[in-house]
Amino acid sequence: MADFCNQRDIRQLIYAGSVPGIKATLYFLYYYSYYSITTDMRY
Repeated sequence: MADFCNQRDIRQLIYAGSVPGIKATLYFLYYYSYYSITTDMRY
């Protein structure tokens, strides 16, 4: 029983840690594509 609870807590920690990472990756891709589009329009 203790192992099951421990495993679940670890899974929640991994999920909680991965959500900000996914959001940061999406924001990075969004701003990178926006930046590349604006620089392409200059030339």
